[in-house]
Amino acid sequence: MTEDFNEPEELLKTLTSTSISEQEVFPHPSSIPRTLIKSFRIDDIQTDVWIQVFRERLVFGVSQHQGSLGSFVMCEPTQSPIHMKQIHYEVTNLLGAREDVAMNVYAQQLCEKIITARGAGQPLLTIVLGITLHKTKGKEPAMFRAILDVLVKLYRDAMQE
Repeated sequence: MTEDFNEPEELLKTLTSTSISEQEVFPHPSSIPRTLIKSFRIDDIQTDVWIQVFRERLVFGVSQHQGSLGSFVMCEPTQSPIHMKQIHYEVTNLLGAREDVAMNVYAQQLCEKIITARGAGQPLLTIVLGITLHKTKGKEPAMFRAILDVLVKLYRDAMQE
């Protein structure tokens, strides 16, 4: 059933009397993800990184192009029901260059390093990685290791805040 309102004041009065309290509308502070943003110079390239910590996943960003992100990759770890120490990684390209397997390698390696950093017995978290790298230096082995090290450090810093 639709109510007809002839005057804006009538509508405002009705909306005000039936409005939801602020606490119900706005998210509780505990539901807002913890976010940490930092910038580094890696091999003389400005590299911006960030993390958002959610209950069931970690969202990372890496940009070597003034904050823009080109690809989003998700890595979902699952524990083998037979061999408890064995973990299977499913890597999915969500957005961006699907033919660039380096982004998948970044996501899986990051996921493996985060699992190690969290320690045995901790729940496995899905990793979402938004990433754009320098065209030539971004895929070099030294840059690869440096970016992964920075992201693990960022994770540890975020967990201490």
